[in-house]
Amino acid sequence: MKDGKLILGLILTGAGIVLLIGSDYSRSFKVTSIASSQASLSLDDSGADLEVYYPQDTKFKELFKKSSLYSSTVSNGVYLTADGTQISFTPNSDEENYADDLAEAITSKEADLYVVKEGDLPAFLNSKYSLSLIDQLGFSSSDFSYQYDFVREKGLDLSDVLRASSFEVSSGLFAYRRDIAQAVLGSQEPSEVQEKIKDQDSLNQTAALLKSAGYYLSSSLDDNLEAYYSNSSAALIDSASYFHMPSSLQNWIEQSKNQADNGYSHKTEKGEMYWEMDHQYGSKVFGFYLSSEEMGDLIEESGDEVTGLYGKWGLCQGNMSYRRDNYYLLASPYCDKMTEAKKIISALTCDQSEMRRLAVNANILVNSAYAQSNAEISGSAYVSSDSQTSGTYAACFEQDALHLFAEAAKEDVLGSKRTIKDKTILGYISNDFSSYFSGTSTYDACLKALETDLKNGGLKIPAVSSQSE
Repeated sequence: MKDGKLILGLILTGAGIVLLIGSDYSRSFKVTSIASSQASLSLDDSGADLEVYYPQDTKFKELFKKSSLYSSTVSNGVYLTADGTQISFTPNSDEENYADDLAEAITSKEADLYVVKEGDLPAFLNSKYSLSLIDQLGFSSSDFSYQYDFVREKGLDLSDVLRASSFEVSSGLFAYRRDIAQAVLGSQEPSEVQEKIKDQDSLNQTAALLKSAGYYLSSSLDDNLEAYYSNSSAALIDSASYFHMPSSLQNWIEQSKNQADNGYSHKTEKGEMYWEMDHQYGSKVFGFYLSSEEMGDLIEESGDEVTGLYGKWGLCQGNMSYRRDNYYLLASPYCDKMTEAKKIISALTCDQSEMRRLAVNANILVNSAYAQSNAEISGSAYVSSDSQTSGTYAACFEQDALHLFAEAAKEDVLGSKRTIKDKTILGYISNDFSSYFSGTSTYDACLKALETDLKNGGLKIPAVSSQSE
């Protein structure tokens, strides 16, 4: 232990993994590698003009269907555009091996377009895996001028060639109940609520006030895990393939234990039924760390203005804002339908009219400040029959929600230090320390469980990742 803090390391080697704990890494053990799962990209013989590969946990297929390019459904995952192009969408559910599977699909000439998470992006920003959007697909630099600079720049390769374009900006803020804030804190104004939760000490004091009034600070202890992770100043896995427990995640463990012991959290499971019910009328939960991607879900679950919580939410930074990974769209160097590929990239990432449509209909914060700001006043021309009305976000939060999320996205502490393994490791930490939070296991027992999970998980660096080094 160093300064009372845990230092945890993991060596990823060809023979296996070594977990390291302590300031001098004096405790270690070897982890036997487990064979990787079979590639789960389901290569089909749909005969489509364009093959699109994407991670199943994204809403990319639904995003396409919200655009004006979509005309009709041919079959499950195969769609027809207005100009008669048939497009096949192939999802991949194996997040751990997605980069490897995708690299194989590209070099096997099975993928025309594909979606990559920001953490994997550097490996694909080269001529082996992607086309230049300007020199080869025929875009001009002005086509991307409305995008956020800090998002667009991540699509550049080492020679400043633009090879990837993102359709979104993903960030997180603290969404709080205005009615509870007024009743307990004496004000519902975002600036005054922010003052009450601006740092960990303030947050704990407010949590105690909420508890005394019969409310919870949070629904799930995992609600702010991603925020703490995003504010890590160092990578979970460094360039020498060591895994380190950052102080930010150690702080998350400590504050989660504090919330659990003092009854500040409702202790639901994030994403499960009772957690979703805490978004609704009758809930005693004060607030949630909410990403711009989750914003639409909160609006849908809040109900209407009369019997629900619609219009009763406010937004502020909380004790930390955070940014999530964006997803990027790239074209394979083997794509033989470049005109059609360009249309999709244009519609979803840089055409302002299309992006205004998506801002209203797809519940995402699009990668264009101009399109996003105009979406709220664009009127029915951009509203589909199954969408909420224009102005939904501003009305639900009674403030310029989308602008606030865009500003929060610029606070990128972790940045390019994200890796493909991070989500799995966060899951291990959350699961293994849950019994510590409930009081049924000791800290040391949970640490041992984490060691075991890392051992049995057979973590490895995907072969394609070495391309980025």
